[in-house]
Amino acid sequence: VIDGKGGMIPIRPIDAWKAGKWHQVPILTGYNTNEGTSFVPSTGKTNKDFTDFFTTLLPGLRSRDISELADVYPDPTKDHHSKYVEKRPSVGPQFTRMEQAYGHFAYISPVRQTVHYAAPGPAPVYLYHFAASSSVKGGAAHGNHIPFVMHTPGVKDKSKTVNEISGHMHAYWTSFITSGDPNKVPGRYAKRRNWPAYVR
Repeated sequence: VIDGKGGMIPIRPIDAWKAGKWHQVPILTGYNTNEGTSFVPSTGKTNKDFTDFFTTLLPGLRSRDISELADVYPDPTKDHHSKYVEKRPSVGPQFTRMEQAYGHFAYISPVRQTVHYAAPGPAPVYLYHFAASSSVKGGAAHGNHIPFVMHTPGVKDKSKTVNEISGHMHAYWTSFITSGDPNKVPGRYAKRRNWPAYVR
């Protein structure tokens, strides 16, 4: 929502980024490997299913845009070297291709655009990529990092490794929340690795 003059968001965010007119505060942002798994149909079988999904989602795309999208994300039913080849029996052959394309469009690219524009500013920017798979179908899906950050009982207790990942994430996030720097507050994981600010 753009509020207009005097509002919290007075102009389009992309215009604010380009003009250097945003709140100069530290930013911690990131994405999960499988951002799209919760938002795309799992039954897609053909290239037409893939292209129909995106033409419905983005009706302004031209046919050459759709063609280019199909080239960037090679059809796993035609190209056996495609990194989107799907072998799980519970989902259609287009699922990985579709969830990756959607995740890149809706979440990962906007996050990377944010750090691209914010990183040269006076306040530091910290970028994360959460890749701990939480399910066979969803992988590291949208929002799956939250119980790790919260160090949630029942999640952190699944294994020693999960507890370590969760504990480190909790330490980084709480340090950032209280100081603007994920490294500053030692906490229970005082010997954790330094998280460098993003530099483009």
